[in-house]
Amino acid sequence: MAFDWKSELRRPASAVLLALAVIGWFLAISYMSALGTLREQSSAQLAQSAAEVQRLTGTLEQQQKTAGTLAELQKKATAAGQDRNTAVGQLADLRKQIEAAQQVFSAATAEAHGQTEQLLDLRRQVGEATQLLDKARSDATAANDAAQKQVADLRGAVEQAKQQLADIESKLGAARQQEGQSAPAQPAGQ
Repeated sequence: MAFDWKSELRRPASAVLLALAVIGWFLAISYMSALGTLREQSSAQLAQSAAEVQRLTGTLEQQQKTAGTLAELQKKATAAGQDRNTAVGQLADLRKQIEAAQQVFSAATAEAHGQTEQLLDLRRQVGEATQLLDKARSDATAANDAAQKQVADLRGAVEQAKQQLADIESKLGAARQQEGQSAPAQPAGQ
């Protein structure tokens, strides 16, 4: 007996289980995508800040080499200090952004854990429903086999009754012929 997917998908329980599975996979993929994007942004910002610090350090060193007088060096040092302070401020802002991103990541991880628990519970429920469905199918198959056996037995009994009826009709016909041959002809009008 072939498995009929169309009729299986028309059943409410199967459709609900399929919808829950699709929703679970959608949530898992969305979570993984958001997590990857967040990591890429954090890494890019860290790399950018490190590059800015290196650039400012290189600029400061270059300015120290090319500076001629103490006054120029002091001015350049002040400007470099301000650049450094700006970079440190940017780095502090970046650290705050990273902390905020880590909090978002922690919240997303906790939510994903909860969704994973829900998904595991749904999988367990699907397993239980599948076992019940398999048992129902097995019971239905057994009942169908028993009904087919009863039908076959009844057909056999009907065939046997037909054969007995044919035998009785044959004997009755033979008996009528014998009766017709053994009975004397009676004159008309008596």
